[in-house]
Amino acid sequence: MKILAEYVMRGRLQAAGVAGLCGVLSWLMPPVSYLSGAAVGLVALRHGAREGTFVIAGAAFLSGAVAFGGFRNLLPVASLLVALWLPVWLAALVLRVSHEQGVMLSAVGVMAGLFVVGMRITLSDVDAWWEEILKRVFRQAESDRDVLVSEEMFVELAAVMNPLIAAAIEFSIVVTLLLARWWQAALYNPGGFRAEFEVLRLPRVLAFPTVAMITYLVFEIMSRARPYGMIVDLVVVACVLYCFQGLAVVHHQHRARGYSKAWLVILYVVLFITPHYTVFGLAACGLLDRAVNFRGLPPPSFRGGAAA
Repeated sequence: MKILAEYVMRGRLQAAGVAGLCGVLSWLMPPVSYLSGAAVGLVALRHGAREGTFVIAGAAFLSGAVAFGGFRNLLPVASLLVALWLPVWLAALVLRVSHEQGVMLSAVGVMAGLFVVGMRITLSDVDAWWEEILKRVFRQAESDRDVLVSEEMFVELAAVMNPLIAAAIEFSIVVTLLLARWWQAALYNPGGFRAEFEVLRLPRVLAFPTVAMITYLVFEIMSRARPYGMIVDLVVVACVLYCFQGLAVVHHQHRARGYSKAWLVILYVVLFITPHYTVFGLAACGLLDRAVNFRGLPPPSFRGGAAA
């Protein structure tokens, strides 16, 4: 990983080449997209907006040439640009200025929130729109193999697609930028990433609306009413953010108490196997930390970033 980061920092062409090539490979192997976005994020973190823009432009040109030459379709490139490179670039600039991973997380959360709110406002029935998209995808699958999906399942899947897509993109952006920040620390400030991540804390202003929305959902579920869709979307977006604060709490306590690394391995394995449960558990830990302050952190004004 460090070797790849060193190569990215050699110049614009190298960075754009890594971002573009990994972007192309991500069409076949989606996890490679993290490397593509991290190349953009690393340059933006180290050199700022202008250099990051050059890398995005070069990566878009390279991947666009491959996409147009091979598929006569630029939609995959547009997806990389809108869902990965530009959000990572913007979040990297926020982190570069603030030196606070919590502030960066908030910026990503705002982007994800704008997505779900925009979908709800733009489309009169967002669930019906997602249902139509799902039916198109499954019709294509049915033409290739025996795939049978009931109408009820389409309805159930469509109801959760908006928050799931937002959460998936949000999670990917944060992980990508954390990888870029880790690269930056590995190259220029060894050990700085751990110090910065362990004090990650979201701004206090986010806690009250998050608790209020969760309380609303609990009462709606208890009354067996169907919760308002936009509130569900925003709660999921907020839970992803607080999941990372929960992870920061776990890492801090793990180091402070001298626990075996096996416990962290177990945690990440469980997170991979059952993300739908573990994310909400970590989010609860992160949200509770906002009130209890498990790590005994000083006020934000006394803390600064350590990874740059």
